[in-house]
Amino acid sequence: MSTAAEQPPAFTFDEYLKLESVSEVRHEYVGGHVYAMTGGSIRHGLLVQLINARLLAAFLPKGCRVHSHDTRLRIPDGRTYYPDVYVVCGPKAHPLYDTDAQWVVEVRSPTTAATDDREKSPAYMQLPSLEGYILADPDSRYLELRTPTEVGWSVSRYADGAVLEAGAAALDVTEIFDQLDALDLT
Repeated sequence: MSTAAEQPPAFTFDEYLKLESVSEVRHEYVGGHVYAMTGGSIRHGLLVQLINARLLAAFLPKGCRVHSHDTRLRIPDGRTYYPDVYVVCGPKAHPLYDTDAQWVVEVRSPTTAATDDREKSPAYMQLPSLEGYILADPDSRYLELRTPTEVGWSVSRYADGAVLEAGAAALDVTEIFDQLDALDLT
């Protein structure tokens, strides 16, 4: 997703929701503008599923909801994204979107990496209950965990042999990427 130069808002949030209800393409909402989302690679989708499965298995018994890329997350400043995966343990905010999350996961691609860092990273920090922002790259065997602090992010990288503890979930880097490699036989 690219960001627009300073322009007057084209859509209100309610207009955006109406557009989404009839569109065959998902859009993110940033500063009153809508940006069509593109599809990812098969490897990207597999990595999303592998992480989603682990978070779902760990958080569902705790009464939390784990959403994948088809559910909106609205940030306190109004930006609205479709994270690859996110975990919500509080009450549902609205039938069409959530407004808080404990864990957010974005799987990077060459076209989204800059947006994940420059735009989404500070946006997700606004979430009141956020415990961590996890970044994964389908072409690199590591997971990056960003945890909010009073002055920004504390960043840790987990490579082969390491396990990233994400609340109730344990993300074993070697296991995840070995499974990804086995599934992606290209």
